[in-house]
Amino acid sequence: VHSQAISKVHPENVSAVVSDNTGNMRKCRELISAKYAHILNLQDYCHEINLGLFQIMDLDEFKEVCLWPYSTYAMEHYNEVRQELKITTGLAHIGATRFWTYVSTVDLVYQGLPAFQSIVQNKKLKIDIADVLFEKHSVQANLFGIQMVKYLAVATLFARAIKCLKSTSATASNVYVFWLAIMAQLEHVM
Repeated sequence: VHSQAISKVHPENVSAVVSDNTGNMRKCRELISAKYAHILNLQDYCHEINLGLFQIMDLDEFKEVCLWPYSTYAMEHYNEVRQELKITTGLAHIGATRFWTYVSTVDLVYQGLPAFQSIVQNKKLKIDIADVLFEKHSVQANLFGIQMVKYLAVATLFARAIKCLKSTSATASNVYVFWLAIMAQLEHVM
């Protein structure tokens, strides 16, 4: 199928094939590159950049920030208090592909900290989601907030690049430019 598509647009007009790295897609890219020596064999750059994002999430410094238990009971109360406090955005479920959804979830939690603090401090609700992290003005809660800000400063770079590179018109040069931008910003942030 891919060879038919390449023949239709003429092989000289194709510079690369890009796909995820599953076995069948990797083999397809290899076959095309073997048949047309000038066509580059490239893995899906969004998946590759996302792997960097997952490695950041695995850093000890960010483990607490990226682990969120889900509780329907807590979420109902969170949404109620969030609306009372006029926090306009609620939490989102982490998507199947997870491109940048962890980053947006941490951002939404950070924006909703006052609502989380309110429901955790209301002992009548008996919500046990890392109480110490949501205790107003505690050292641990402040450190947790700082960890979220640091995580967002680093991870947002990757998330924005992924979002931009999901475009159908993204090229290999765009990937290179975004990677350089990520590295330059990491140097600045860290």
